[in-house]
Amino acid sequence: MSSGGVVVLELPLGAAEEEEESFELEKAVCSHGLFMMPPNQWDPVSKTLLRPLRLGLGDSESVMVRISQHQWAPRSLHVRVYCHNSPNLSRQHRESVLAQVSRMLRLSEDEERAVREFRNMYDNEKKKKESSFVGRVFRSPTLFEDMVKCMLLCNCHPTELANLDEGFLASRCNLGYRASRILKLARDIVEGRIQLTQLEEASKGASFAKSSNYDKLAKQLKEIDGFGTFTCANVLMCMGYYHVIPTDSETIRHLRKVHARNSTVQTVQRDIERVYGKYAPFQFLAYWSELWHFYEKTFGKLSEMPCSDYKLITASNMESTSSTKKRKKKC
Repeated sequence: MSSGGVVVLELPLGAAEEEEESFELEKAVCSHGLFMMPPNQWDPVSKTLLRPLRLGLGDSESVMVRISQHQWAPRSLHVRVYCHNSPNLSRQHRESVLAQVSRMLRLSEDEERAVREFRNMYDNEKKKKESSFVGRVFRSPTLFEDMVKCMLLCNCHPTELANLDEGFLASRCNLGYRASRILKLARDIVEGRIQLTQLEEASKGASFAKSSNYDKLAKQLKEIDGFGTFTCANVLMCMGYYHVIPTDSETIRHLRKVHARNSTVQTVQRDIERVYGKYAPFQFLAYWSELWHFYEKTFGKLSEMPCSDYKLITASNMESTSSTKKRKKKC
């Protein structure tokens, strides 16, 4: 359906009986910090996601897209595409837009299966919290955007970046030495040295894949300049591997606060395995469910937070907020 330069696409969500818990756009989007990062714009009032998408693989033209889920049609998503030049989209462009939306919201059969199995496992352990996280981790419309955001928490496109001057990127975006790494990644993709499509194909069924497949992909990613262990684990999580938890200082803080583990950089992997090993192959989802619950307990429902407050979600601010609550209780 099209009207006045706007094309409305419908993305079916499958039969209701296939899921124990109905799909909710709000929970699917507001399930990872990526939803807070430009160019994503979550509207807490209308509960819609607005952002630009490319019309096709390697296509330089982008369009603004608004994704919504109506109460009177909960079993499908409505994708409004704001076209610049024509009120019509080719079939190829329509399929491309819907494929990107499906990737962001993890609507593939493999992801659906992983969500269902994780919910069953986690609920049976009576670990389900009041958190809005239900096992679906929001990600970007492309693997490249996931890669860059895992490295620098920013948004870009490989073709655009490949044509930028390193000095401009370093000074204008305040990237410093990391500018060369980002440019090299973009150029390697544009010139075919890194095949994103092959990486995506290799990760199909990732949630249930053997660790050997994960190790092989991790080895490939680590050959990319700037991809250390933490970045690789995050990228592979975005690709659907949930059995490895990317660990940093926030993981150590969480283990100490929630599980009373005296974790350190040297012991964090051992502690992670002891706490979450029983949730294999969904260790990350169990960990993230707890962490998301902590964020919402500290700051309130994140999907209702105004974007001006996103900057408050930092490790130092969470510690100070928790300390303030403790002092108030003592008083």
